[in-house]
Amino acid sequence: KIFDQICKAIGVERVKRRYDRENSLCCGAAFILANNKKLARDFQERNISDIANTDADYVVFLCPMCYSTLSEKVKEVGMKPIMVHELFNMALL
Repeated sequence: KIFDQICKAIGVERVKRRYDRENSLCCGAAFILANNKKLARDFQERNISDIANTDADYVVFLCPMCYSTLSEKVKEVGMKPIMVHELFNMALL
């Protein structure tokens, strides 16, 4: 909820996603660390499919592991992955 308030305050429109907020999915990094690559791929594919079904320009990550795991795939669907601190920098400039 606090992230929604910050986005509103800086003029960022959040798009609706199936796997967001209380319905969010793990990026798959935990499954990679647990040596379950199949489950990791499943979670990554579901996340990327959900992201690709939006008209967003950017995908903002709060977690560095999520960024590391999904950023290249986000680029492949034509969106720009950024960390939350980059969003704040953009708002200040």
